[in-house]
Amino acid sequence: MKKFFFTIILLLILSLAALYIGRNPIVKGVIEKGVSAGTGLPLMIGSLDINMKETLIDIKQLQLENPTDFEERTMLNMPQIYVDYNLQNILKGTIHLPKVIIDLYEFSVVKNKDGKLNVNAIRDLAKKEKKDTGEQPKEPSEPAKKEKTKIQIDELYLRVYKVTYKDYSGSKPVVKTFSINLNEKFQNISDVKSLAMLITYKTLASTTIPRLENLDLNEYMGNISEILKSGTGIDPAVFESALEMQKQLESASEVLKTTTESLQKNLDVQTEKLEESVDATKKALDEKVDEMNDQLKKAQESYKQQSEALEKSQGEIKDVIDQNKQEVEKAYQNLFKVPAQKEEVTE
Repeated sequence: MKKFFFTIILLLILSLAALYIGRNPIVKGVIEKGVSAGTGLPLMIGSLDINMKETLIDIKQLQLENPTDFEERTMLNMPQIYVDYNLQNILKGTIHLPKVIIDLYEFSVVKNKDGKLNVNAIRDLAKKEKKDTGEQPKEPSEPAKKEKTKIQIDELYLRVYKVTYKDYSGSKPVVKTFSINLNEKFQNISDVKSLAMLITYKTLASTTIPRLENLDLNEYMGNISEILKSGTGIDPAVFESALEMQKQLESASEVLKTTTESLQKNLDVQTEKLEESVDATKKALDEKVDEMNDQLKKAQESYKQQSEALEKSQGEIKDVIDQNKQEVEKAYQNLFKVPAQKEEVTE
């Protein structure tokens, strides 16, 4: 349990960087494998969405399964978890979560055929927490160093619908269901271990399971007494309102995303139309220029032909003029020619 909560929150935050190069399904797979590897418990996530702009993490249909030696497979069934994170503080090394909303539909307390309870891990953790209070090892091991990752949850909204108790230690399974409808708000949670203890303690305290199993709830408290003092019961409508506000924010973000995509699509369409219009105009102008060039070329050819014809005509006219001139001169000479005098013959 404690590894589960610690690993899932830490991996959710560390996954933010992956959003720049990947998609939510990739991050979802990373978290499922990371939690399963870190806790030894299979984790199934229906969907996960990390909103960088609104700094929200939304997980839907999360199920954490029991160890393999338990007949009942599911330990936690959470339809939804909302996490509001402070990215600036995270970059400084502190996982700061201003608001966390845990919507826990069913908490399954299971006793296997060997008489072992699945919540014993939380009890052992709480005992160790009390024992280690104030002790600072000189050279902490590597796992201890990882445990000291700073985390701060300002407000925790916890809702638990029901608790199911299943005892498989006898000849026949014993099943009891407690509809507790727990709705409480807690403040200033500074580590994930306390979060796991808090959820387990408040859940067990709302049922008769401690009496059935002769459990001492003080053994599940650890050092969460101050957190318990901050707890205040809230009206289910307030809890629903908190969830609704988150959903509205998510919906507004989705609407904004859809509107942006629609505007971008319209812009792309208009840009495409404009490009097509420009291309069509350019093509028409090119065709007109080609047509005018063809006409100019034809006109030049025609002018050349006419010039050559004119030069030929001028040559022919000149020849005719020269010929006529010669004939005129010849006729003129013939007209005014003086007859030759006859020589007198002297006998």
